[in-house]
Amino acid sequence: MLGGEVDSILHPSIAEVESYGSCGLFESGLPDLPANAREFGAAMIGNKIIVCGGYALFGINKDCYSLEVGSWPAVWETFPSLIHGRHDFQMVEVNGDLYAIGGSSVIGSIRSIEKFNSEANRWEEFGEMNGYRQDFCVVNWGEDGIAVIGGYDDAGSQTKTELYNTTTKSWSQKSLLNIGRGQHACSWHNGLIYAAGGWVTDADGVYHDPSRTMEMYDPALNTWTEVVSMKHRRTLFGLVSLNGMLTAIGGWEGLYLNTVEKFNETTQEWVYDKELLTQKKSAFGLVNTADLLADLECQ
Repeated sequence: MLGGEVDSILHPSIAEVESYGSCGLFESGLPDLPANAREFGAAMIGNKIIVCGGYALFGINKDCYSLEVGSWPAVWETFPSLIHGRHDFQMVEVNGDLYAIGGSSVIGSIRSIEKFNSEANRWEEFGEMNGYRQDFCVVNWGEDGIAVIGGYDDAGSQTKTELYNTTTKSWSQKSLLNIGRGQHACSWHNGLIYAAGGWVTDADGVYHDPSRTMEMYDPALNTWTEVVSMKHRRTLFGLVSLNGMLTAIGGWEGLYLNTVEKFNETTQEWVYDKELLTQKKSAFGLVNTADLLADLECQ
């Protein structure tokens, strides 16, 4: 967990880096971010964590940094800057390539998709969102796909699921979400995609409220199915498949959260972890380092 937003009027953004594994929080030795950050993009490329952009009170933020996991001493290094400063956007790795997708800026919504050219060591314009889109989440899809799930669109809906093909640079439509969502989270887990939480609308499409609901997408059937809801309402939180369990971390529901809960597929229920985050926060970056980091005290 990288940076994030906390309950502070003067300093709402933080630089703290926390590591969480199957036994809870552990000391990984990773240094804090080089600057306070929230609503930024974060992704893993090989053994490197890349972070870019983020909310800036004045102006725009294009800055990027990288951290090589497993190298000591671990030091954040400057990484080539984005073309467009952006926050509330998504970064995703697809088949070894890194993409920055959509987001917001001081002048409104950003439709551009940037791709990092590792040979030229720079970001390049690659494509565009399929119309207006805000507060969505993304997951990679096979060797050349990016699924964009939920978020506000041109029609004011939050139910679209669209697939961007990075080979043909074309968009295709997938099944609609059952519940419109924004500032939610999504993740692959056991071959299925889960979308959870976020701001949702009621039946008349007007009232918004943080949600604890979750639904599951089956790529083979192209269907979304509502499944067991989380215990806590969450927006701007982390959702990750961790050590075989779908795990929801932190977020905001009117108050900032420091709770972690895991989905037990055997009993079909969410269970709170006994351990809490070091502080209540949302809008942080989340990357899965897999086997690159280990909790040596976890048995």
